[in-house]
Amino acid sequence: MSDQPVHLVAISEIESEARVWMGLLRDKELSLRSKWVNDCEQAIGLIQDPGADLVVCSVPPHMDLVRLCESRNIILLIFTDATAHQAASWLGNGATSVMPHAQMAAMVPLTLRALKQRELLTQARRNTALKSEHEARLNLLLKRSSMALAYLSDTHFLSVSDGWAHWLGASTDSLVNQPWIEALPEQLRGDFQGLVTRAQLGDGVEAQIVYNQLPRILRVEPATHAGRECLMATLTAPSTKAAVSVNDRVSDGGIQRTIDALQSRLEQGQAQCLVVVEVKSVASLRHALSLVDFAELMGLVQAKMAQQFEQPPEPINDHTFLVSVASEPASAQTQGQQLIQSLQAAPLAQSLPMVEAALAVTEIQPEDQDVTAILQQSYDLAGRLNPGEIEVQSSGAIPAGAPDPIETLEEALKADRCELLFQPLVALSAIEGEYYEVLTQLKDADGQAIRARDFIRDAGRVDLGQLLDEQVVQRSLEALARHQQDFPATRLMINLTLASLQREDLIDWVEQLTPSIDPKHAVVWQVRETDVALDSEQAAEHIKALQNLGYQVCCAQFGNLPKPAELIEKCGFDWVKLDPSFVAELKHRTDQQTELIELCEQIRETGTHIIVPMIEDGSAMAALYQAKADLMQGNYLQPPAPEMCFEFATEI
Repeated sequence: MSDQPVHLVAISEIESEARVWMGLLRDKELSLRSKWVNDCEQAIGLIQDPGADLVVCSVPPHMDLVRLCESRNIILLIFTDATAHQAASWLGNGATSVMPHAQMAAMVPLTLRALKQRELLTQARRNTALKSEHEARLNLLLKRSSMALAYLSDTHFLSVSDGWAHWLGASTDSLVNQPWIEALPEQLRGDFQGLVTRAQLGDGVEAQIVYNQLPRILRVEPATHAGRECLMATLTAPSTKAAVSVNDRVSDGGIQRTIDALQSRLEQGQAQCLVVVEVKSVASLRHALSLVDFAELMGLVQAKMAQQFEQPPEPINDHTFLVSVASEPASAQTQGQQLIQSLQAAPLAQSLPMVEAALAVTEIQPEDQDVTAILQQSYDLAGRLNPGEIEVQSSGAIPAGAPDPIETLEEALKADRCELLFQPLVALSAIEGEYYEVLTQLKDADGQAIRARDFIRDAGRVDLGQLLDEQVVQRSLEALARHQQDFPATRLMINLTLASLQREDLIDWVEQLTPSIDPKHAVVWQVRETDVALDSEQAAEHIKALQNLGYQVCCAQFGNLPKPAELIEKCGFDWVKLDPSFVAELKHRTDQQTELIELCEQIRETGTHIIVPMIEDGSAMAALYQAKADLMQGNYLQPPAPEMCFEFATEI
């Protein structure tokens, strides 16, 4: 079976019926790139190209369709009124299940059972954003870009892209599972074998080759494909001086290595354009999609960038990507416009929420030295643009010696320009004690506040998170100890960044910082749901260890992942703080109120307490009380303040 997310072909005379099926299945955490057709002949065409994993049919199927599904190991569910003879014939030729149309409600459990039996669901999840950024990116580029990429075993092709097959003048079908050394032109075999041998001993190697009078950069590096270790070979044109070598990829060493590589290329005297692409409305996308779908969409953006700019893009974060191209700004702008059009026309983007992106194009001259500031300014520009916008700027428009925001963050932390604010959480149920959350504000050298959006995003990206957490935790605990002298039942929620959550010595680090805290459950460590999901196994171990020491743990921005109760069961949170999207416009949307109540019921069944944040007016309170939330928080009740205090009673 395919190692990509599940493909559904829905066969129904009524399109709305098929759309309901798609929605039901997606709610069960299946990542579905779905197609609707109204007859079996169209379905047969889709099954043959591009293929399918699941076919749901509410019309009597042709026997050719049934046999084709059997031959390709496709799950076929038939819901139509049929005679016993017809049902027996379909089942005998490979249908997974045949049931009356009135029993369509059985579709979801039948699908889940069939997928689990064939381990397709496990394979699909394994090749999603829950894997490393590096592997997920390579898999998606391999499948969707026209670049020449191939996965290799020691002796055979495991998979090839259309670009690789075109380079060899062959078809993908004729190359897969064939000895790669025999498929290569004789004049390339020796060099290729040497690269493979060297790549097996290290992180990756590359060399320039010439075939059919065209120079190419051939890279060979360790990778994984369909769950097995292998090698990946990449063929690109050496046209861009800013191209980053194998050992300088962002995914292998962080954004700083890319900056260093760009700077070294500039020293060679060639101008280039820096293109930053940011996907918009990412908060809505994370809320609407499973991690599988979100990774698919981001992979689509990277693959389309690779096609348009002929260079593999590098991720800055999970929805912003960088590529350097040796072209004029006008040309880069045209390529950017084609990229946006290509994204909007992609079948995946049409079957899931539309991918909206903005592009910042910055021309870099050989005399430019401060690449770090240029990159950051381009990154910030892309963040300010509206969906579909493309803005071109010259590096001259960026002030010489403009402060690097990342350095500004580090300098602010070292200079102790970190201000803590405390916001109370108000009880909706019989919760005893005072609860506060610690919020952090950093200021630059001029005393101006650094936007939280900037320092949280950049701190995680450049591993400043641990330095930030150390200062925040130490000062928060000092404030808690002072406040407990008068209010001993106080509980303090302290946020941990991804950098701290993933540190191997997290428990030792926490114990060193909190020797005098008593009782330990006065501290509630708060982590984000998306950070937990990146490595839920390690996160669960850390959470359990913290709880064994007596602390409590809260999962913030909760509810964006499918099956929330399963994440709670795995990680054992004491508290969950719902994502703010569950509260927006709650008063006027009965469907959202129902969704909130159902989610809270699932959470309460696990014994976990519920916090609802971002209460900006009184209209949501009745719904929150009906949902039986435990605590609520927001500026309507009381905004953050420099000291722990409950003053909202005099303000409302």
